[in-house]
Amino acid sequence: MGLRLSAFCLLVSGPLTASTAESAVLVEALTSNGAAIEAGLRVGDTIERCTSGTRVGASAELATPISLIRCEESAAGETAVLWVERDGETLRIDIGPGAWGIEARPRLDSEATAELARLGRAVRDDDATATEAVLVSLRGSLEASPERLVWLDLHHASLLEESGDIEAAERALERAARDARASSDPDLVLAAVDARLAGCDARGAPPAECAEIAEKAAEAAAELGEESLVYAARLHALALRRRVTGDWDEAVRHFEHALEIRRRHPPDLRMADTLGELSYQAYRRNEPELADELFAEAIAIARRIDPRDLRTGRILQRRGFAVMSRGDVEEARRIWTEARDIFEELGESQQVGVVLANLSVLEHRAGDVQRAYELLRRALELIEPGSHREALIRANLSTLSIERGRLAEAQELIREAHETLLRLGVSDLAESYSMLGHAARARGDLAAAEEAYLAALEQARKLGMPRGIAGQLHNL
Repeated sequence: MGLRLSAFCLLVSGPLTASTAESAVLVEALTSNGAAIEAGLRVGDTIERCTSGTRVGASAELATPISLIRCEESAAGETAVLWVERDGETLRIDIGPGAWGIEARPRLDSEATAELARLGRAVRDDDATATEAVLVSLRGSLEASPERLVWLDLHHASLLEESGDIEAAERALERAARDARASSDPDLVLAAVDARLAGCDARGAPPAECAEIAEKAAEAAAELGEESLVYAARLHALALRRRVTGDWDEAVRHFEHALEIRRRHPPDLRMADTLGELSYQAYRRNEPELADELFAEAIAIARRIDPRDLRTGRILQRRGFAVMSRGDVEEARRIWTEARDIFEELGESQQVGVVLANLSVLEHRAGDVQRAYELLRRALELIEPGSHREALIRANLSTLSIERGRLAEAQELIREAHETLLRLGVSDLAESYSMLGHAARARGDLAAAEEAYLAALEQARKLGMPRGIAGQLHNL
């Protein structure tokens, strides 16, 4: 959970309130494929301030440790500007849109820098006494700066998470939230909530729990301005989480709100991403004309700005489902193959796995069960173990295993998938119960099949899924 400049956007407008020496941040690491290296930034540089035109009105100037560390890529077609101190000179470095790949921390005096190194050693050595002593010392030296106190809390949480002490990391994040609220600074509150959300994801918490934190992040972002792109980004992220928990209407509402804000700004890839999500939701609601209209706008923006961007691939990936549902298998194959190529070029193995799973569906519909099975097995190797996606792939593999006559394998696959979905508490339980029923029926256990189908029916009714309800009634 290291704090990286490419992670989130926190833009602060208005005049500088601290001297350069107090607000600057030190660049500690640069990723090899980040845009910052191409722009000329180096490890050891001190970023004094940053401007970016990604907020309503004039360019926003960023000049606190938190805001600089959490400065994000600029909007499409815009350039973020860093003023950097190097060897006693101040340089201007322009960074275009894209992932910057910068790790930074506040610039500290020599004593505080040494204390920070001692904190890292104490956490790695699991020395609670030494850790607390160093923290007390550091907090004492930084207490005049709320931004630095919150940064210290977040840095401590990151160290704890890296050491494997997730519970202690959670406590550090809670302290960050308390320090942020005490400062009455909405920027710091958002920073702390974002970090809690990242921690929630890192420890694999149930999606519903993370969705509640995402709700708080959106509320905190609204305090920065209800027409800001920061708020739109948090609404989009919240919508994605509500979709996973099965709150489809809430998800659509948040996507629509995010789009409403983005339409007041120049089109960019984030706007295209939101349009793509709404297109997919329209397809799910059986509104093909609206789905087509939204997709056309989304892909036009994406192709104009960056046809090989991750978000362009995601828009294509979602579009494939709508095309497949209309029976145009070859067009769906073309779209998903293009998405796969983009993800492979970007090194996004998780997304490649998802596309392979989609292509497996096409092979299955074409009657090539063996090819479909092979694609799903390849997808399983790429997907994060224990994740929602892995559970869905295992569930689909179980169906193919039944068709191939491998009933024991099918039963084990669907059992593992079902346990993961139960643990995560996501909205696909109706389908996994149904697959449990199929496996039981295939092995001749009709009582177990009926029990599973009834559970699937209950889940489908709970989520308001008309097709799912009809499907389970047919199974029964």
